[in-house]
Amino acid sequence: MNRLSKRLVLVLCILIITILLPIAAYADTIFDWLNMDDLIEIFPEFPAEAFKDLPEVQQKQVFQSYVERMTEDERVQLAMKFAEMLSKLPTVEQRKNYKDPFDRSFDEYMQDLMEQLENTDLGPVFTPGTTIKQLNFLVSSTKKASEEFWALGKHLYFDIPSASGDVPDITVTLDMEHRITYEWWHELWEKVAPGVTVPHIYTIDGNLLKTRLQLQHYQDPRLPNLDEQAVREIIDYPYGRKFKPEINMRADIEIYGWDYAKEEPIHKGTFNQREEVTFDNIYNKTGLMFTSQTIQDMQSRFQTINVDVPPIVITIHAIEVEAVGSTASSDETMTYDPPLSVNRDGKRYEAKEEISTRKIVLPDVPNNLQSNPLVIHSGIDTGLGNNPSAWVVAAVEDPEILKGYKFISSAIPSFLDKNSSLNYFDMYYAAYPGPRTIYGYPRYNYSLINRLAPEDIRYLYPLGDFDVYFFYEKDAKPDFEAVSLDPGTEYSHPDKIHHGKATFRLKEEGYFWPHEADIFIKHNGQIIFEKRNVPFELGETKTFEFEWSGIELQDSKLQAEIWPSVPTLSVPKPGETLEDAYPPDNVIELTVLSGQVTLTIKKEPDLISVGTTDPEPGTYIVDRGTKVRLEAKPNNNWKFVRWKGAINTTEQVTEIVMDESKTVIAEFTRLQYKLTIIADPPQGGTTDPRPGVYTVDAGTLIKIEAFPGPNSRFVGWFGDASGTSLTTWVYIDGDKTVIAKFAPENPPPSPNPNGLGNPILVE
Repeated sequence: MNRLSKRLVLVLCILIITILLPIAAYADTIFDWLNMDDLIEIFPEFPAEAFKDLPEVQQKQVFQSYVERMTEDERVQLAMKFAEMLSKLPTVEQRKNYKDPFDRSFDEYMQDLMEQLENTDLGPVFTPGTTIKQLNFLVSSTKKASEEFWALGKHLYFDIPSASGDVPDITVTLDMEHRITYEWWHELWEKVAPGVTVPHIYTIDGNLLKTRLQLQHYQDPRLPNLDEQAVREIIDYPYGRKFKPEINMRADIEIYGWDYAKEEPIHKGTFNQREEVTFDNIYNKTGLMFTSQTIQDMQSRFQTINVDVPPIVITIHAIEVEAVGSTASSDETMTYDPPLSVNRDGKRYEAKEEISTRKIVLPDVPNNLQSNPLVIHSGIDTGLGNNPSAWVVAAVEDPEILKGYKFISSAIPSFLDKNSSLNYFDMYYAAYPGPRTIYGYPRYNYSLINRLAPEDIRYLYPLGDFDVYFFYEKDAKPDFEAVSLDPGTEYSHPDKIHHGKATFRLKEEGYFWPHEADIFIKHNGQIIFEKRNVPFELGETKTFEFEWSGIELQDSKLQAEIWPSVPTLSVPKPGETLEDAYPPDNVIELTVLSGQVTLTIKKEPDLISVGTTDPEPGTYIVDRGTKVRLEAKPNNNWKFVRWKGAINTTEQVTEIVMDESKTVIAEFTRLQYKLTIIADPPQGGTTDPRPGVYTVDAGTLIKIEAFPGPNSRFVGWFGDASGTSLTTWVYIDGDKTVIAKFAPENPPPSPNPNGLGNPILVE
């Protein structure tokens, strides 16, 4: 395709943009491509001098209004001029035909190349407006030394992976010729010797990448409302976005072999995925082998650039102001011109000094930012100081420094103010038909556009570095303090009267007159002492005595409080209703431990037969700090093992110190003895249980039976048993031995073999 054809295609693309895109998105697309010189060249009548000093957001608004007033013919003319600007990008053919006027040597080229590499920032390069101007990739190329070679195909691909299932992965396709490299690159390459590796830079224009993304995915239903603003959200500064903060470059790698018969290259395959570009895979698919350096050259066309999420730095200024006069306007206004001043309620205040400066650094914003804004409060009695949310911060780190001040006003950037009609979401999302999908929150700088308000709690959408101002005035309020509280006892007792003391004072700082105070002493929330309208001189300290008693088995919480009397009876004047200048020090709290604790005694196992303890098992109320003697008393046939629970000892008699409520357990176990059963002789018979040695619990009654064998008879029991009955019983109260005695049966007389009995000799 020749240059004229390419220009026609570019014009066609711009005309498509003109027809399909809303005017605002169309104007933004053109605006991001053109610099100030381009605008003047296209629009000679454009008010460039006044325009260039405006913030970028206002520049876009002015340019958009300018485009909206154009006729259709004028917009087509603008599109053609825009296409002409695009056509000025050098093509591959133009770079090939470039002639270096200095005709440098290879070494001179390489020296220049190394300087270029050293002075080029890799990765994303941002404009002052915090958008990606270009992407720089470091690649390498090795001059081929054989007939087999690889070459770049027609396209470069830029993948932007999804961070969730809400949106799909995105791929932006650019023509290979739209990569920007050195104009003298082809002259250098002609001088490179075979086998030599040369590093160089691929530069991708950021605006071109964003424009191609919008054109290629404009009607993708999975990416609703993909206008110019959405494209910026996807690529530029991805706060809390739906895409991962990375851009992955891929290329078409074309592999060529050599037809020696025809003496021409043969296309062997195309690879455009990083995992495909390996020695083994290329060899298996094409049969060609490349050196490791050549594989590295191919792989250098597959890179990931991380678009770092920059931290958000919020600077909170706490400024003391003083009233210097009145103003006819009741509007809330803020003036930066020295001295910094604010108008509120018809008064004009000027900055006197900065009380503190606090910086809050946020690594990112949450995905639900619109419903979960950052809350910044004045730090004076807002009720938010102890909020556990990480998104609630006070204007000052130490509220003590605001003692004696009263809040006047605060100022935050309007575009970040949740309660402002100019806030980011109302301008870009809420008013958009749909409403518009939020792909991410672009980073902006709103340091100079502030909305002053009498609110001491401000809700913001943090989307960049900005300043917040909180203004305070020295307050003429009485400042009472609860100085000390003495309960009069170490431990509380329900049957004793304790005599306590509480001391209070009226501070001298920030106030000028005597004042009355109401004083309260509370015990577990109940008022036990009260004095109202007590007059204090400036700096005066007063001590009050009170009586109280404890509650059985309960710790006691005592509070001493002092507050300005509302209303006063006499000083500084009747009917005064002033609040305290610094309420946090008006209350002292302390806890007095109960002087009574419980001792719970248990035994294990919990059986009557095992024995008892002294004191017997049960729960006892004792004075805290008392030493209690404990003794375990096992019954017959049982023995004591140990004390466990709050103590751990094998001593049968011990002591425990009752410094808190405790539970102890006396552990017992049954005694055991040996029972030995013997059959004598063993061949004469057996027993049940069988003869042997047994371990038996003490107190057990064991039944033993004798079973004589053939031709044997049972004689009787011996040892720790007696009797001739085949059954005996043995009570186990110690080691026992029981012997079953057996004997052979008496044989019958032998008969006369002749049947004549015993012969008698007769003479």
